[in-house]
Amino acid sequence: MKTAGSRVLCTSLLLFVLWSCGGGSDSGGSASNGGTAAAQRVNACSLLTAADVGAAMGETFAKGRLDEHGTGAGEHYFSICVFSPVDSTSLASLALTARPAPEVTDPAAALEAQAQDIRENAAPDFAFDSVPELGPGAGWDGASHQLTIFRPGLMLILSGQGNGDLRAPLVELGKKAVAAANAAK
Repeated sequence: MKTAGSRVLCTSLLLFVLWSCGGGSDSGGSASNGGTAAAQRVNACSLLTAADVGAAMGETFAKGRLDEHGTGAGEHYFSICVFSPVDSTSLASLALTARPAPEVTDPAAALEAQAQDIRENAAPDFAFDSVPELGPGAGWDGASHQLTIFRPGLMLILSGQGNGDLRAPLVELGKKAVAAANAAK
C-alpha cells in the first residue's frame, strides 16, 4: 500500500522529470539546455521547517527527509524534502522539490515552457492557474495539488496531500520557501 507521502513524491517526480528531460522552448530557459552541475545546489529541507508546514497544513509534521538526485557531473541536480505528519493515520504530506535553474531568466516564460512540455508529453489540455501572490513565474495545478514556482536561477515545486483545498497552504509555504531561497543567495 502506498503512503500519502509516496504518492506526493511520485507525482512531484513525474512532473519534474517531464520538465527536466522534456523539450520546452528556449525563451524562458528550458531545463534541457544543459546540466546544472556548475549551479549552486539548493537543499530543499533548508527552505521550510516542520513548524512552517504544520502551521500551513493544520497538523504536526516531523522534520523533513532530504533526498538528492543528479549528484554526478553534468546531471540535473535537484533535491526533495518530504514532510510527513506525526500522526501516522493522517493522509497529509508535503514534498518540496528545489532545483538550481541557471537557464531561467524569464520566470513567466519558463512556467509556460513547462506547461507546454506537459501538454506535449502528458495532458494536451493542461494549463496552470495563475498565482498572483507569487508573481508571473508561479502556477497552480489543482488536479495534482501542485504549486510550481520559477525565479531567475531557481525552480521550486510544492506538492501536497491533505483535506480540503491545498492551494492557500501551499501558496503560503511557497512564499516562505522563496524568501528562504532569496536569503540564502
